[in-house]
Amino acid sequence: MGIKGYSYTVKEFLKNIYQKGFFHLLSARGLTKILSFGSQLILAWIFIPEDLGRIKTLQSFLGVISVLAIGGFNASTLKICSENRSMKEKVFFFRNAMKYALVTSVVLYIVFAAITKTGLFSEDIKINQLLWIIAVAIIPRALNEVYLSYFQSLKMLKSYAYIQALTKFVALFLLIILSYFFKLQGYALAIILSAILTFISLSVFDRIKLKTRKYYEKIKDKPLKQHLQYSPYSWMANFTSILRTNIDILLLNFLSVSTAIIGFYAFAKIFINALRIAAQTVQLSTNPYFSKLADKPHQFLAKYRKYNRIMIITSILGTILLLAVVPLFMKYAMNGEYAESIPFFIVLVLGWLIRSNNTIRASALFGLGRINYNLYVSSAGLLVSILTAFGLYRIMGPIGVAYGMLIGNVVLFVVSLIMFRKSKSRFLTRDNL
Repeated sequence: MGIKGYSYTVKEFLKNIYQKGFFHLLSARGLTKILSFGSQLILAWIFIPEDLGRIKTLQSFLGVISVLAIGGFNASTLKICSENRSMKEKVFFFRNAMKYALVTSVVLYIVFAAITKTGLFSEDIKINQLLWIIAVAIIPRALNEVYLSYFQSLKMLKSYAYIQALTKFVALFLLIILSYFFKLQGYALAIILSAILTFISLSVFDRIKLKTRKYYEKIKDKPLKQHLQYSPYSWMANFTSILRTNIDILLLNFLSVSTAIIGFYAFAKIFINALRIAAQTVQLSTNPYFSKLADKPHQFLAKYRKYNRIMIITSILGTILLLAVVPLFMKYAMNGEYAESIPFFIVLVLGWLIRSNNTIRASALFGLGRINYNLYVSSAGLLVSILTAFGLYRIMGPIGVAYGMLIGNVVLFVVSLIMFRKSKSRFLTRDNL
C-alpha cells in the first residue's frame, strides 16, 4: 500500500471512528489524562517520593479489585445489548446487570477489607491503613462500568465522553485540594468522591435522557442465565488483563522494594497509560460493530484487516515519537528529578508497542463471541509476566520487572495471533466460505 493509499485509509478510518464517538471519548479521556499528568507533578511536589510510591501501589490494588467487583457484567451487557433486540429487552438486561454488579462489588469489598486488616497485601503500614478505605470506591466504579457498556451498546459514546470530562475535571480538582490539605488520607477520600460523583452524573443522565425506568418491563428471558453466558469468561479475561497491567507495581510492593523506586517506575508508566487510553478507546468504539458483523464474514474480515493495519502503523509512529521526546522531558524539564525513570520508560514503551497490536484482534474475538479466547491470551501473558519478572528481578533488580513485562507482551501477542487464526478458520468453515 502506497503513501497515498495509506493516507486515504487513515482518513476513512478516522472519519469512521469519529462517527462512532471515538474522538469525543478520546478527547475526554485525553483531557483527563493530561490533567492527571499535571496533577501527578503537583502530587510529586505535595508528597515525598515514598508517599508517591504508596499512591501508585494503592492505585494498582484498586484497579485490580475494581475489575473483580464488576463480575464481568459490563461485558455481558455490552454483548447482549449490542445485539438486535427491542429497547425493552436491552433495558431489562441492563438494569439486571446493575443489580448483579452491586451485589458482587459489595460482597467483594467486605471480603477484601477483612483481608486487608491482616496486613497480607503489604508490609507498609500506611498502605494497609488506607487500602480498605480507598476500596470503597469499587462499588460505584462497578456500576459506572456497567453504565459505560450500556452507552457503548447504544452507540452513545459522545454523551458518555461529555459526562466523563465534566466529572473527571471536578474530581481532579478535589484530588489536588484534598491531597494538599490531608495528604494520603485526602487522596483516598478524593478517589472515593470521584467514583460517587461519576455515578450520580450517569444516574441523572439516565433519568433525564435514557429513561430506562420508562422502558423497564420484565420479560420471559432469564437475565442471569443470559449474562452468565458471557460474564464469567470476560470477568476472568479482564481480571488477568488488569492484573498484567498492574502486576509490576504489585510485584515491586510484595518484594518490599523502596516506595521511592516504585515512584520512579510508576512515573514512567504515566506515559504508557496515556498510550493505553488511545488503544482502549479504539477497542471501546469497535466492539459493538464487530458484534454486528459476526454473521457477515466478508465484511467482518475486511474491517478487521483495515483497522488492524492502521493500528499497527499508528502504534509504531507513536512509539518512535515518544522515544524521541519523553526521555528528554524526563532529563531536562524535570531538572533531572525523574531521570531514574528513563530506563523503565524505554523498556515499558517497547512492551506497549507489542501489546497494542493485539487491540483490534481482541475486539474481533469479542465480536465473534470468543471471549474465552481472550481469557486464554491474557492468562498466558500474565503467567509469563509474573515468572519472568520475578526471575529477572533477582538477577537485574527493579529494571528486571520491566523486562519481564516486555517478554510477557511478546507471549501475549503470539498466543493472541494463534487464537485469532484458529477462530477465523472456524468462522470461515461455519459459513462455508
